[in-house]
Amino acid sequence: RKATIKEEFEYSKQVIPFSEENYSVLFDKVYHSGFWQLAPFDTTVCYDSYHNGGYYLEINTQERYSFVQHTYGCAKRGDFSELCMFIVSLARLEKELKL
Repeated sequence: RKATIKEEFEYSKQVIPFSEENYSVLFDKVYHSGFWQLAPFDTTVCYDSYHNGGYYLEINTQERYSFVQHTYGCAKRGDFSELCMFIVSLARLEKELKL
């Protein structure tokens, strides 16, 4: 029933500049996290499968596209979680997340 309830969502946009150094670090973390080699969906059996929290990251470049999901409580997927937390810190949202 919850899926059929229509709620109005209010969206906002905020531009957060970050340094060229952080931009370089971001690309380095994407490359070293194994992101481009990961399967889109995590197929491991999770010890905490009732929890839907996790990370979803989509990256588009001129040469590549990929989408990767990692559910909280599942086996570690390289350095993917660290990459996502770095992006969260660039967006200055780390205080709002509890993963």
